[in-house]
Amino acid sequence: MKTEKYILYGLYTALPCCLIAIITMSMTIRQYTRELHSDKVFFYKEIIENISYLQSYEIISNGYQLPADFMVTTEEGQQVFLKDVIDAPVLVYRFTEEQCIDCVEQQFKIFSSEQQNIPQNIILWGSYSNIRKIKVIKNTFGVDFRSYNVGKIDIPLDKFLNPFFFVITPDLTCYSFFTAIKENPAMTMLYLTTIKTKLEDKNIN
Repeated sequence: MKTEKYILYGLYTALPCCLIAIITMSMTIRQYTRELHSDKVFFYKEIIENISYLQSYEIISNGYQLPADFMVTTEEGQQVFLKDVIDAPVLVYRFTEEQCIDCVEQQFKIFSSEQQNIPQNIILWGSYSNIRKIKVIKNTFGVDFRSYNVGKIDIPLDKFLNPFFFVITPDLTCYSFFTAIKENPAMTMLYLTTIKTKLEDKNIN
């Protein structure tokens, strides 16, 4: 009997402690869930605000014309006039060494995995200390697009640390700007398929 009393006493003593622990854990989980939800809301809100802000610069950049003497460096290390290597409207992917590598490589992953659904006449414009670094990225993802190393560009959108796309014509006028946001690859894919159709229909404005 004494043993049973001790067991019952122990259960009665332990039960409130267990309930308190369960309630405390439940409150902690709820608090964590609220904070996690709040962080997600803030994260996506920040992305949307960033996209909206960059879109205003995409609009400003539309119609920008590069100077006739604008030069680029080929993969062989030769400097050439851009006008001599652009003979038809072409999509440009613009990225730099200062941008986050994941942001830059996100688009290369798309180039590699969606070859049938994107324009085939893309050229790569990087700003790197050595063009061999651009070739390394290309080789890593099995991308065979033409690439050039370029210097400073006065396009308004180029002042931000985000890779972007645009279409350039033989007279070096730039249209259809789009900032590639790493967290939203679906929008990038939609842009690329739309541009593919525009280039095929020769409707690039």
